[in-house]
Amino acid sequence: MIKLISRLYIVYTALCLHLLAQELATIKLNPPDTQRGLPFMQTLAVKASATEWSEQELSLQDLSDLLWAANGLNRPEENKTTASSAMNSHDVDMISDADRFRAGSPELRYEWGALDAGIISQNISLFCAATGLKTRPRASMDKEKITELLKLNESQHVFLEHPVGYAK
Repeated sequence: MIKLISRLYIVYTALCLHLLAQELATIKLNPPDTQRGLPFMQTLAVKASATEWSEQELSLQDLSDLLWAANGLNRPEENKTTASSAMNSHDVDMISDADRFRAGSPELRYEWGALDAGIISQNISLFCAATGLKTRPRASMDKEKITELLKLNESQHVFLEHPVGYAK
């Protein structure tokens, strides 16, 4: 499994907070199913922000595919992911880490991190639309509390979250 688990990244704190709330355990993800989902133009036609989700937990395959679509390693020989990254910095794990950029002022690094988070956010939204899952990007969260819970340093930033679930 091409370092899949170690290279899957996601910026969204919803998953991180969910994991913090329960006992941490390693989850071995499935290889991505790259043949699933709607064609691109149909995906765009059905893409919409959700306001409610069912309580059903995501299946392991849905979680595996979601994380791969968000920012998974799709060209391992080049160390490239499904999401473009400013200066190929791969600054986004669970949070954006501006220290991963090799150049630029702190303000520019922050902007690049926000851009990279936005690219991954779009990947998540498109994956959900293509596969029938529901999501909505949100920036209205207690960023200070999340920063405290995750023990983030000054170069690590939380930009948004993406709750994901099945239709209610």
